[in-house]
Amino acid sequence: MPRYDYTCSVCGTAHEADRTVASRRDCPACPECGGPTALAVGAPLVVFKGAGWSAPTTQERLRRRSAEHTAREVGRGHWARR
Repeated sequence: MPRYDYTCSVCGTAHEADRTVASRRDCPACPECGGPTALAVGAPLVVFKGAGWSAPTTQERLRRRSAEHTAREVGRGHWARR
């Protein structure tokens, strides 16, 4: 079940609540003062691990593939036939 962040409209307290996707807009009462809350917008909790997730890593991989492809084509004589 997803966990959503809510912020109290009265005291400003932020808290989390486990809610179904369908009921995420039905905001629970503030646990501190009992006031109304609003759904807070935040960054998703996603962590990419391993090679290939960053632009420099991807660019380096493309350069390496291009160099390997050029070396194979030159080795076969495709460039020498011009």
